[in-house]
Amino acid sequence: MAQEIKGVEIMRTGTFTPGGAAAGRKITIGTAELDQMVASFEALSPIGGFTPVLKLGHAEAQKFMGQTSGAPNLGIVDKIFREGEKVLANFLNVPDAVVDLIRQKRFANVSVEVVPNLEFDGKTFSQVLTAVALLGAELPAVKGLKELAATLFTEVEVTPIQADNIVSYEQETETMTVVTYTQEQHDALLEAAVSKAVDTAKATYAADAERLTAERDEAVEAVKTVKTNFAEYTEKVATAEAETMVDKAIEDGKLLPKQKDAAMAFMSNLTGTVTFGDEDKSMRVMFSDFLGAMPSKIDTSEKGGGSTEDQEGTDYANAGLKVDELARKAMDENDKLSYADARAKVLDSDADLKAAYSLA
Repeated sequence: MAQEIKGVEIMRTGTFTPGGAAAGRKITIGTAELDQMVASFEALSPIGGFTPVLKLGHAEAQKFMGQTSGAPNLGIVDKIFREGEKVLANFLNVPDAVVDLIRQKRFANVSVEVVPNLEFDGKTFSQVLTAVALLGAELPAVKGLKELAATLFTEVEVTPIQADNIVSYEQETETMTVVTYTQEQHDALLEAAVSKAVDTAKATYAADAERLTAERDEAVEAVKTVKTNFAEYTEKVATAEAETMVDKAIEDGKLLPKQKDAAMAFMSNLTGTVTFGDEDKSMRVMFSDFLGAMPSKIDTSEKGGGSTEDQEGTDYANAGLKVDELARKAMDENDKLSYADARAKVLDSDADLKAAYSLA
């Protein structure tokens, strides 16, 4: 369980001698600096990574965590506001074990960690609150603030921690029932709370990592499928274009029908571009231009005289003319036929013409 503590006095006006990097020099804080702190908090706290947290003291090494980084916070600063010459804060998600230690005055005071000037996103923010430290044996640099326990008793309804196998006694007062634990019991409770928080964070991280890995794998497979489909589609389009180009060359008499398979095989291997001067040309376009510039191998002009059946010694050119004429007639009768399909239909319907047409 976690609790909320409201109205904690964390800073006031005055002249103070801080510790840490600023130790040895005095700092004067007025209402202007307090207003800057509130304004910076309100501007930055909605941004990820700028929410101040609660911690045990200012030391880098935390007793109950045994490390200097990656330790879970003991609550977050949800809101700060100025009342007169003091800044007050509301804390969220404070573990029950920590609340109980505050109630017993194990942690009586707070001390703020502030960055005087911070550059972010092209702007400068002053008096940026980064953390609030809970102090037990240490004396705060800023004195004259209300003790944590006093704030807790007046502002927060506290539910005592219930723990198995913990020996306690109750002391009745006029306002509440106080449950008291030994120092060793408090240490054990706090260590258990921190351990649970770490385990929960690890489990959440592992689940998120597994989900993201699965989503990544699905995306990779989807990209592979798209690439495969696109390659197949490109190949079909290229084959259709090549067949249309070769059929047109045959129709115009630029190629012999028996050369179709060879021309198709040749075109299927044409890839890339060739540069002529400042112009890049596709190899397929170049081959199309080449076919277009070729002279006709078959005379497709109209001629007098009878049909191929009426002529002795029918040669390949006359058979080609007859096939072309009949194929075009079939296309006129059925506009859904391609030239290639019409030619095949004509040849299949006349074995003698097919034999003559196939001679080379």
